Amino acid sequence: MLAPLNKVIQRNNGSDTGATVHLCTRAHVRFRACALARVWAYVPTQSRTCAQSRLCIGQSEDIKMKTVALIAQKGGVGKTTLAIHLATAFAATGKNTLLLDLDPQASAAEWKDHRADETPAVLSIQPSRLTKVLEEAKSMGADVVILDTAPHSESTALEAAKAADLIIVPCQPTIMDLRAMAKTVELLKLVGKTAFAVLNSVPHQGTGGQEAAETIASSFGLQVADPSFGDRVAFSRCMISGQAAQEVEPNGKAAAEVTALFDWVVAQLHTRTRAPAQRKKKGEAA
Repeated sequence: MLAPLNKVIQRNNGSDTGATVHLCTRAHVRFRACALARVWAYVPTQSRTCAQSRLCIGQSEDIKMKTVALIAQKGGVGKTTLAIHLATAFAATGKNTLLLDLDPQASAAEWKDHRADETPAVLSIQPSRLTKVLEEAKSMGADVVILDTAPHSESTALEAAKAADLIIVPCQPTIMDLRAMAKTVELLKLVGKTAFAVLNSVPHQGTGGQEAAETIASSFGLQVADPSFGDRVAFSRCMISGQAAQEVEPNGKAAAEVTALFDWVVAQLHTRTRAPAQRKKKGEAA
């Protein structure tokens, strides 16, 4: 298992060059020296813990860094909450993980400022620098990049969607969030990629989550991921402490929800990166 990414970040205040990131690690040296090709394969395990959900590394001609984009045109839906928890979960498996904060509010970067652990690496950049930074991250041996996008920014959303292997649209089960989702869905149609909705802040009681999922599927045609994040204090506290729910209460309900979403994301990435012949064969068998 490769060592996590360490980062040296040079922030640029207001210039058009954005931030510069240098990802220097022993893993990078080993990656470049051995010229190993990496390919992911999801290996189901009996235990549902982040540490035991495996992303295997093997030799392949298809070397590809995986990119997950959290996109929503409305603010306050949980993009950053999902982003930091997914990034932390990937880093916990030993994957070289980079979280790119594309939101001018830089909430993910602020979370990182309060974090004692070196991983995951978090970098706040200007959206115009996304392509360049992704290229540099790949060349430095990054395995996973999580994109935390800004609300009310069509150009940022489009660039992130184009770069993503998996697009997640966070949404809270409220009327306002559901109405606002229409704009995000229309925007993503321009990219022509499949996106998935993930519900956040789902009430513990009642049928609000189920009703929201049915509305999303029927009104917008988006598939809704089975895992969701509940309306839990643990998630909001993590934003302050620089931790993740699975670190604060490993056996808690919030941690279980993070694990379920992480496993789902890994499975989706694996499905989307299999050889076309494999996907076709499975479709024919179905």
